Amino acid sequence: LWAVIMAFQLLMVFLYPNFIAPLFNKYEPIPEDSPLRADIVRLAEKVSYPLQKLYVVDGSKRSAHANAYLYGFGKNKRIVLYDTLIKGFAELNEEDEAAKDQDESRNNEHVCSVLAHELGHWNHSHVIKLMVMSSALLFAQLQGYGLIRDSSVLFEAFGYHDHAALPPKPVLIGLLLYQLFSVPVDAFLGFLSNLVSRAFEYQADQFARTLGYAKELAQSLLVLQQSEKGSLWMDSWYGAYHSSHPEIAQRIDALGVVADSDKDFVQKLKRREVARRSGEDKKSA
Repeated sequence: LWAVIMAFQLLMVFLYPNFIAPLFNKYEPIPEDSPLRADIVRLAEKVSYPLQKLYVVDGSKRSAHANAYLYGFGKNKRIVLYDTLIKGFAELNEEDEAAKDQDESRNNEHVCSVLAHELGHWNHSHVIKLMVMSSALLFAQLQGYGLIRDSSVLFEAFGYHDHAALPPKPVLIGLLLYQLFSVPVDAFLGFLSNLVSRAFEYQADQFARTLGYAKELAQSLLVLQQSEKGSLWMDSWYGAYHSSHPEIAQRIDALGVVADSDKDFVQKLKRREVARRSGEDKKSA
């Protein structure tokens, strides 16, 4: 069963971006003469990423979520940018009166900073590591279920006396018992999973920093978080247990490029968020 599930997951890794996702969104190649394409190609060549195709997807038709992702096997790698990612930075740079002549260049730098982060995940093989961890966890879960399902002692302990002596014990009862035992284990494994994921995010940020995109990535993180109306900070204990990504302020501090004036800007954003949430609470009341 484990082998069948893993084979299906690998099959979906290939089928989803190539055949399923295009059924729901429109993927358009970035023109060959586009300055953005040239910047992205140079970035890919710099890190030896075997880029074959570059697309923009119309993510704005469903939400304001802005992102970019990589996919592909072997030397057939592709990059997909959300149109919201490009538009969001374009609107930001248009507001900067002091640099209107450099709007397109600044926009491209912000997009490339996000891609540099994603390339960091690729460079450190984060996706492969997570898949290996996931497959190992699935194997352990299936083995654990098998042990509990065949345990006469557990069936007796929980009052299923009539079924405890049966050679093929009821599958449904075995599944219910397994769920009872797995709750605390899953909570602990979820904490460890978030811990690893947060470490991977820091690692990818540092990769972008080594490529010279520290300042741009710090600005991009603020813009992306604000565009999605997400929280710029959270309680450290809550975040450690519930969040797969570090809070934005921590990631910016780790990049080590934020000047005092930029930190003041972060504090202003926090106060604005508090005011926004306070206004929403008043409306709901």
